Amino acid sequence: MAATLLRAGCTEEVRDYLRWYGRHQAPDGTIPCCVDSNGPDWLAEYDSQGEFIYAVMEYFRFTGDRVFLSEMWPVVARSVDRIEALRSQRLTAEFPTPEKRAYYGLLPESANTGTR
Repeated sequence: MAATLLRAGCTEEVRDYLRWYGRHQAPDGTIPCCVDSNGPDWLAEYDSQGEFIYAVMEYFRFTGDRVFLSEMWPVVARSVDRIEALRSQRLTAEFPTPEKRAYYGLLPESANTGTR
């Protein structure tokens, strides 16, 4: 949605949305999959961190706004740390084995995938 809004020239709306959404980040760096009138939804869905990082970078690519990029840096850095923490779960000794080799170094499945 943010990428489309940026292409339509709605940069302020995207900036304001990212500021608002970033405030919902958990201390461990998790970005909620959605936020509604009940607050953040903490479903184990691992796309949100990358989507948030992408939206911040798209905003920067369209605007060149380094002040905003600096403002968002702590949220982005915590999101990267969260992705790395998730990935580290698949860097343990059990994953180079023949049965699990295909999953080595990948993020764990999110709640929406169904199979392992």
